Amino acid sequence: MTLGIISMESTNMSDTSAAIQRPRSKRAPTACEYCHQRKTRCDLVHVSPCTNCRLDKIPCVRRPPRKPSMTPRSRPRLTTKNIDHSTHSALGLTLTAERAGSSRSQAFPPPNMNRLPFSYYVLLNGAPLGRLDENEIAILESRGCLHLPSRPVTESLIVHYFLYIHPSLPILDEPEFWRMYSRPEQYSGQFSLTLFQAMLFAASPFVPEYVVRQCGFDSLLAAREALYCRAKLLQSQSLDSDHVVSAQIALLLSFYNSNTDLTSNSKWLTTAIEHAQANYATSTKTCFFSQTSAAQC
Repeated sequence: MTLGIISMESTNMSDTSAAIQRPRSKRAPTACEYCHQRKTRCDLVHVSPCTNCRLDKIPCVRRPPRKPSMTPRSRPRLTTKNIDHSTHSALGLTLTAERAGSSRSQAFPPPNMNRLPFSYYVLLNGAPLGRLDENEIAILESRGCLHLPSRPVTESLIVHYFLYIHPSLPILDEPEFWRMYSRPEQYSGQFSLTLFQAMLFAASPFVPEYVVRQCGFDSLLAAREALYCRAKLLQSQSLDSDHVVSAQIALLLSFYNSNTDLTSNSKWLTTAIEHAQANYATSTKTCFFSQTSAAQC
């Protein structure tokens, strides 16, 4: 009886030690933004671009490494003394003199990364907004026209734009756009804010629903309506003096249809034709609908 108990105990100990020594399955140390959003396995560690991005023909963007977690004792306390004021200024968040001059420690909530000011994207041109008065700027601000989603959500919308809109309506030079988007410092302020919002609107029906939920919308229909209103309101301010850009915006807004406005498509197409004729786009001279070549046509 004693030998049986000893043998059972030795068996349990061997099983326990084997379970401890069994190697755990290793996970990929990092994944791209596309696979992370879809919650799929990513092989970016072995090949670049990863297999999913290569098959779907989208840019493979590596996610930044996660910061090591800090214990409650070592976590720094967020106060007005250690806040990076330059970062807040870049994101459009300014501290009042009362808060900045307060001697007591006071924590500030992080900025909403799904509703960033358009100045976060240095590629976009905000100079025409200087022609508007304060009331018009306040209206655009309240309607969300001067805000954009976070970079992963924005890139997802742009990728779906070139997948579903661009093949049937190639009004942009895709390689040139990605070159400008990937190197915004070299093309600072050279892309229309209204055209960018119109691109997001046109792509909104084709993205997965979880993407628009990250923007704060309840459904694809709600996102489509809101993005259309933003682009339409910006277009009504006549911020773009270039007729080619105005024609591009009108063509993208012609994708909107509604039971309450059955002639919206025809109106936007008429507007696009008028701008194209004003720019002599119907002549025999070939002109690419791009931001940099528009001035040469």
